[in-house]
Amino acid sequence: MRNIMMNRYSKESGAAMIETIITFPVVMLLGFGILHLGLIYQAKSNLEYAALMAARMASTSGFYSVSNPANDFFDEFKAEVRHRMQASDPLREGAQADDAEELSKVAIRVLRPSMDVFAEFGQGTCPTGSCLIPNDNLLYRTTSLRTLPDGVEMNIQDANILQLSVSYRYNSGVPFLSRLFAVDSFDDMDAFLDESEKHETAGTPGMRITAVSTVRMQTDARMRAGLECYFEGDGC
Repeated sequence: MRNIMMNRYSKESGAAMIETIITFPVVMLLGFGILHLGLIYQAKSNLEYAALMAARMASTSGFYSVSNPANDFFDEFKAEVRHRMQASDPLREGAQADDAEELSKVAIRVLRPSMDVFAEFGQGTCPTGSCLIPNDNLLYRTTSLRTLPDGVEMNIQDANILQLSVSYRYNSGVPFLSRLFAVDSFDDMDAFLDESEKHETAGTPGMRITAVSTVRMQTDARMRAGLECYFEGDGC
């Protein structure tokens, strides 16, 4: 009887061990997945707020300095985003939000006004030279619609809507989950980074998250040569 009981206990112990070996990786992966998604959700929420702050800056300052045309403001917009993202991605020890390495985590693209909008409503040598979309006396300007090359109809009030797309290179540091997908460029915003862009601590590639913020321009939207790649419709 004792031998029978010992054999039964041994079999049950072996079965329990096999079940543990099978289920443990699944439970661990589920736990990592929940943690990863939670961190991504937090980072996405922070980025949406950061994108709104950057859009507000752009709406009140335009895109480059009139007094110093060589000075565009996109690095300042990126620094604002990087500063707001510290809750999800702390700065390296001793680093500042406007350091080149930190700014490289941020990409900004103006979805609206596009180059076609500048060409249709801009004043000056649009869209390849210095020009602006007037923001003054909008209530008294004509509301007649114009048709853009892509078939979209809009008026001058519509042309003063700013839509900013902000993407951020983020890594949750959660093992395994950062290797599910791969992308090659900032054209694929919500996707994982490639192997060449590993997280310096965790070693995993990370992912790009994006947020789009829409505000009304509070000053003239200005364009000059050299800024084309920040705008939609330029072919960069």
